Amino acid sequence: MRALLAFVLCSSACGVSETAPGPVDTVSEPGNPVSAALDPVRARERTLRGQSRPAWSSIAGSDPTDVLPWANDSFVGLLRGPGAVVRLGPRGEERERLPVVRGAVGWDRVGDALHVVGEGSNEIVVVRDVAGAFDVEQRIAVQGVRALRAVAVRPGGGWFVADRHRGRILAVAADGSTGEAIACAGAIDVQLHESWLIANCLLDHTVRVFAVESNSRDEVRPVAEVRHDGPIWAVAPRTVNGALELGLAGVEDHPLDRSEGGFGYVDSFVFHVRLEGTRLHRVAAVNVGAHRVVTPKHLAWRDDALWVTGAGSDAMARVTLRGDEPQVDAWDVPAGLSGFAMRGPEILAADPLLDQWVHLDAEHRSTLVTIDAEDSRTEAVRMGEALVFTTLMAPQATSAERRSRFTCETCHFEGTVDGRVHFTGRGEVYATTKTLRGLVGNQPHFSRALDRTSTGMIHNEFRVANANTPQDPWFTLETAEVPWLAALTSAQRYEPAELRAAVLEFLAVFTPEPNPAVRGRSAFTTRERHGASRFETLCESCHQARTVADDPQTRIPPRGWESKIFGGGALLWASEVRYRTGVQPYVHEDGARVPSLRRLWVKRPYLTQGGASDVRAVLAGVRVGVDGVHGGGGGDSLCADDRDALTAFLDLL
Repeated sequence: MRALLAFVLCSSACGVSETAPGPVDTVSEPGNPVSAALDPVRARERTLRGQSRPAWSSIAGSDPTDVLPWANDSFVGLLRGPGAVVRLGPRGEERERLPVVRGAVGWDRVGDALHVVGEGSNEIVVVRDVAGAFDVEQRIAVQGVRALRAVAVRPGGGWFVADRHRGRILAVAADGSTGEAIACAGAIDVQLHESWLIANCLLDHTVRVFAVESNSRDEVRPVAEVRHDGPIWAVAPRTVNGALELGLAGVEDHPLDRSEGGFGYVDSFVFHVRLEGTRLHRVAAVNVGAHRVVTPKHLAWRDDALWVTGAGSDAMARVTLRGDEPQVDAWDVPAGLSGFAMRGPEILAADPLLDQWVHLDAEHRSTLVTIDAEDSRTEAVRMGEALVFTTLMAPQATSAERRSRFTCETCHFEGTVDGRVHFTGRGEVYATTKTLRGLVGNQPHFSRALDRTSTGMIHNEFRVANANTPQDPWFTLETAEVPWLAALTSAQRYEPAELRAAVLEFLAVFTPEPNPAVRGRSAFTTRERHGASRFETLCESCHQARTVADDPQTRIPPRGWESKIFGGGALLWASEVRYRTGVQPYVHEDGARVPSLRRLWVKRPYLTQGGASDVRAVLAGVRVGVDGVHGGGGGDSLCADDRDALTAFLDLL
């Protein structure tokens, strides 16, 4: 029968192929000079596509994520790669390092203690500064949780944590027990500000505010929320005359516009909102992308200004909010800045792209500070990472009118998804965003399966990124014209084919992270084994257990699934064919390409057009015994036992 689960990998927000007419891999036509230049890239792709790779985080270097002021003019920084807290001098020089938790990415400070969490652990680790040295004081295992993204310390005891894996906010007691969960799809941040709890739900495109009851460990009362047409990446709270105000950084609050072939209305914005009763009222919306600040993932209040960095560009800005017209002052910085801390007129920032600390003096002059960490990436991989995550791929893009400055991360947060359902520009077809992780080996690309190779897809990405700009997509890059590239490469120039080769090399190693649901495990439970059996019968004829999507010879028989799932999760659960599954309107006359089910938890919403909010909603709509298993009429529904078992199995993929 047809596949049960033709959902998830549909349309990339950076996917030119979704609007291009006809087969788009025309660069492979004989006699085409561009095709000849790309021949070595295609040959390299054939070598790369079947190779097994470790998780990206294991090779991505130090990956500094945040920095805070500390005692005696020092700072403290957080390194995701080695999972460490580091003490830094006034200019970012490292003085002490303490490994604390795998995948360290979130923290909160109370006095001389740091409370740290990571996406590779379920622990809250309390680190205290004792006589000038850091020491782990306590480790609290949070019950029922596999990974943690952010933490907020409750003054009366306990914590609130963001569980991005399960899409929720949890109150945690001193013994690690948890209260009732608050739904928060793509939970990337939780903060406590005075009596307010603030949750950033990336995939819901919502920031939610709750009142925290002082006499209860976990009781919170919903107060207000702000919802945008697109993700919000950062939140900064403050109180003015007793009123809560929020600074928000995210994508433009406007539907994506594909009518001119490129990407319109996806600029980067800073928003100022104020809590008025049960409503978060927008005070101001400022297009910082127009000032070259792209993909802002950190911002902070100082006086009446929001200071904001652009993780996808080489600019930082101060947005002054006095009066009716906000004023933006921007200056050059190395690309990739994320978290930062200010002391007087100077700034110390984390740069996960360059894997360095960046010190900015009072005149905003920057100094890069090297971080000692293992890093096996080649220069080509690092160059490809920069092309994907910064505006380097489209150097002459503009924010004029409907146009936008953007990067791939504008719609692929940390290389995954943004939770949006985009209008493709064709008829009535809408499609969800796909993850960039694990693309090489998962050909053909996009829901219409028109890009047969990664080389062709990458070439087309250069074309769409530069649509409606003066830049010829087939351009040569002189690295001397981009000073910060000296931190990534020794090459003096990159020819057009070399730029595409660099993106290929990066995407080949930009693999999914280990599934938190299988961490520390080696075998199915009884329910999961039943789910695997039902998946074999009902689903795997389409969502095949392959390691290369368009190579049937890489298909693994059911007896080998368990070891593959718990041994790294390399199976794609996909194939290269199209099916008319009933999810309409069809993106292609033959239906949609069978998508990969690997790491479903990062890919919501589901189905080609985003019609299901979670896996259970998909399974509730499945019909057995008919061709249109995900839509249309007829057939039998899955029984409750099968739905539960399949949900458990799919969670492991």
